[in-house]
Amino acid sequence: MADGPTLIAVVGLLALALFGWIALQRRRSHNVQRVPAGAEVSTGRAGKAPPSPSGSAGPARSPRPARTSTFQKWLPPKPLRFGRGGRPDTEPALVDPVVVHGSWCDSVFHATHDAGGTRFVIRAATVRGKAHAYDREPGQDAVGVGWSAARGALLLVAADGLGSLRDSGTVAQTAAELALDHGARIGPGDPLTEIFRRVSAGLYREIDRGGLEGATTLVLAELRPTRDGVLVTTCGVGDSEAWVMRPGKWKALHHERVRDSENITRHLPKHQPTEGHDLVVRRGTVVIVGSDGFAGALGGEGSPLSRELDKHWPDPPSAVDFLAQVGFQDDYFNDDRSAVAVWIQ
Repeated sequence: MADGPTLIAVVGLLALALFGWIALQRRRSHNVQRVPAGAEVSTGRAGKAPPSPSGSAGPARSPRPARTSTFQKWLPPKPLRFGRGGRPDTEPALVDPVVVHGSWCDSVFHATHDAGGTRFVIRAATVRGKAHAYDREPGQDAVGVGWSAARGALLLVAADGLGSLRDSGTVAQTAAELALDHGARIGPGDPLTEIFRRVSAGLYREIDRGGLEGATTLVLAELRPTRDGVLVTTCGVGDSEAWVMRPGKWKALHHERVRDSENITRHLPKHQPTEGHDLVVRRGTVVIVGSDGFAGALGGEGSPLSRELDKHWPDPPSAVDFLAQVGFQDDYFNDDRSAVAVWIQ
């Protein structure tokens, strides 16, 4: 007969085994799986993805994995700074190029960048349109922002995929990424149109490599601090647009829309960009680039959207407010809406 200590040890081992078995069953019941970053996770029967609403194979997946952020270096904590009205200053600095692209969701980004005694306050957002949401299709817009140390300039991009081609969302995202990448590589004396030549070549390669069916508009705005103010240079392909806003005044810098012909537009990689347009602006100006789903509602001074933004955009709104303003409610404008706005201070 086992003595007391031995019996206690046996009971303890049995209890541990029982607890381990219960934990294993709970884990199996939750069907926990670990997936790599960038993988697609679907619900449905085990081993099978749910059928698409239309009965087809569903939207094509991007041939490239999602870009995930990486931890680069340890930064010491900074003291809390307060801005206007005693509110905490929580604006992060723009470090790397950023592309905002939310196929199935609304996305927003905010940051600041200081250069040459000028502060750029950045807001970027993309909103999936009602039409794509109703049809259970992904959004096809992408916007981005990046700093070119070689050119001493901030680069804004907006791309709007053509809805008639199934992979245009992927092509628009690729175009925005390539534009920021090449925008940081071209020399100080190169025109912005050189970016379009390189983006077109890159898009042809990606389309051929991935068997994609897609095309996109693309508009660029470069903001370069100078002694006289900020030199804004814009050019583009298609009906995405660039605007400047001063208090109560709106001016289109890139504008290719044709009235009553929303589905007819030039696009990449097929067409060439328009010649660049230069304008020197001063502090207090807002520079905006956006897809036609947003810019089409501006319509210059006096439109409902421009009048409303005049009230809210004298100073940079919060990121959440900016997202809501890009996603304004209007039964006529049902397309995806995306915009990058920069307040020059």
